[in-house]
Amino acid sequence: MPHPNLWEVKNVYQPVRFVTEDLSQGRIRIENRHDFLNLSELEFRWAVRADDAIVVEAESLQVDVDPHATRERTLELPEIVPSPGVEYFLEVSIWDDVHHEVAWEQFELPIAAPKSAVDIRRVSKMTPRVTEEELRIEGDRFVITFDRARGTLASIAYEGVEVLRLGPEPNFWRAPTDNDYGNEMPARLGAWRSAGSDRIVQDVSFRQNSARDVIVDVVAQIEPGGSRLETSYHVYGSGDIVVDHHFIPGRPGLPDLPRFGMTLTLPAAFDHM
Repeated sequence: MPHPNLWEVKNVYQPVRFVTEDLSQGRIRIENRHDFLNLSELEFRWAVRADDAIVVEAESLQVDVDPHATRERTLELPEIVPSPGVEYFLEVSIWDDVHHEVAWEQFELPIAAPKSAVDIRRVSKMTPRVTEEELRIEGDRFVITFDRARGTLASIAYEGVEVLRLGPEPNFWRAPTDNDYGNEMPARLGAWRSAGSDRIVQDVSFRQNSARDVIVDVVAQIEPGGSRLETSYHVYGSGDIVVDHHFIPGRPGLPDLPRFGMTLTLPAAFDHM
């Protein structure tokens, strides 16, 4: 994701604004931006979500907030023992009497447990084989191949079955919406459309931490602002691949970033997750 100090996120105006005071204590401020409507005529709802699962969902409540006034509310959040790698969010919203969502917001709760690490001692040994064209890593039941010229993860074969159709590629673009066309987003931000595919790979290196894990580092330059991409693939003897993907902006004044991530394509037969 873009660093918050580098990219400004502009929220759509909402007639009710939510501000966190102390999420560890469930405290939140509700600001009524209406000119005449008291929020007691609307329904206030909140829920706690763990990734895509709802942990608790409160019944509809009323909040008495006069127009252009603000009131603090303390929510009785549940005691949560966090699971490794799971993100927890507080979702708040205001609804009218015809079940239309008037305003909403989502806040990340300050609870987390570290992701489970791969236990190096319990995974199989691997054999890296290097040629001018590729780096081939052979494990117990898999073969992972990197294209050294393109700096990409080109193949994952598990028990002889190819898992990838196209490996991960940097992506900075998304499909424009009607509003995007209205504000000329495709023209204003068009520099990012092919930034990933047109990148220039400057260096591909690898190092073997142990007989059971290998790290592949890829450095590339992209056209907008002379920016830089750094991607690290940590391959374990279990077949796990941990990817760290970093974007370092070049000169200031770059256009807004529509999206930042990676895309990959699986074989058509893989239609269940």
